[in-house]
Amino acid sequence: LPNNLIDEVLYSNDWGGNATGSSLELIDPTFDNLLVESWQDSLDVGGSPGIENSLIIYGCMDTLADNYNAEANVEDGSCIYPDYTNMIIITEIHYNPSSNFQGDDYNYEFIEIYNKSSQVIPLDGFKFTMQGSAEDASEYNRLNFPSVDFPPDEYFVIAINSTPPIDNQGVNPYAELELGVNLFEWVGDQAWTLNNYDAMTLRIKGPDDSVVTSVTYSGQVPWPQSVTSTGSSIEIIDIYGPQDDASSWQSSYIVNGTPGQ
Repeated sequence: LPNNLIDEVLYSNDWGGNATGSSLELIDPTFDNLLVESWQDSLDVGGSPGIENSLIIYGCMDTLADNYNAEANVEDGSCIYPDYTNMIIITEIHYNPSSNFQGDDYNYEFIEIYNKSSQVIPLDGFKFTMQGSAEDASEYNRLNFPSVDFPPDEYFVIAINSTPPIDNQGVNPYAELELGVNLFEWVGDQAWTLNNYDAMTLRIKGPDDSVVTSVTYSGQVPWPQSVTSTGSSIEIIDIYGPQDDASSWQSSYIVNGTPGQ
């Protein structure tokens, strides 16, 4: 190097490290430090002055993924998740409780889901969402499931109110269920009740946001009509049939539905 110059680097702010609080670190001291690919953002804000530069390990950092890498410190988007498609299905929707037999919708609406697979499904990272039928309708996340296992051949209930008042028939609809075990409550501050007439899409999503199961039901023909004022829910007839087909559903014979059964 001329004039006894030991080293020099001509860097640019598009190399990284700018406005993030990270410094630029040479990945390996043997690399050519004139090349942008020889540099990386430091893992720590403020860099690593006077100590060894960061050892960056790329990989999947989501503990819910099949290929979780406990040593990785930079997410590389490679996560692979189990495919739970249609292993969980929606089996009952109580979207229009009777004000005479039960009370207000915002106390007694529920949906029921069923694990029709032969395996225990860990629900950590799963979500329950709602979406109206308007073209620009937003999808609202109503429940992030806690870390709980869903046993095979079991029913779980997701309710608008997990501790409703005793209904007009003197019944607690969830008396046989346990909150946080097989009973859960959805939340929301707008459009949080189930549609009584217009179509609505209900989804269960996996940890990677993939759709495990969905139903777009409606209070209109050809969906079951003996629901309004009767206290009936709608329940699926065949767990192996198409969920979005109205002919797969019927009105419940039992007033207020059969949550968890």
